[in-house]
Amino acid sequence: MPVYLVHGFRWGRVSIRHHVILNNVDGGAPEYIQNPDSAKAILDSLKVKYPEIMRDTPPLTFIEQYDPNDTSSKAQSQPHAYVCDIVFKDDLSIYVNDAQAKGMSVGAWHAMADLRDKLADGSPIGWFVVYNGDEHRAQVEASVRPGSKNGKKGLRKFFSRS
Repeated sequence: MPVYLVHGFRWGRVSIRHHVILNNVDGGAPEYIQNPDSAKAILDSLKVKYPEIMRDTPPLTFIEQYDPNDTSSKAQSQPHAYVCDIVFKDDLSIYVNDAQAKGMSVGAWHAMADLRDKLADGSPIGWFVVYNGDEHRAQVEASVRPGSKNGKKGLRKFFSRS
């Protein structure tokens, strides 16, 4: 069960949902943005919406906290995900001094702060330890309605069913 030491900021789940909906992020799953397809879709949308900022940011990774043994109703959706510029994953141990010694340019730091201001104003940028008990959890596939394009159901088709 991986534990991550990450540098970045928390992005609130409600803000993630708003971003995905308002920017029509096709393929973005706001409840689990660590999934590779969802992460790519959301990162691509950030590059379109904030091209000046994203040009200077270091490569970003989304990390989710997740405990597969927590079956409570509050575990269905975690309150935030992490937008990270530095990620260390280790199953046994991490030497924190080595992690913290990894630096970034002043321009990258300012770009990260600018992105944080757009996505999660007021959230601190710093180091976090994040547990994700199932980093490859499966995405639930929507059932396919006969006659739908490319196996996808659009909202118009869904609501126009008789």
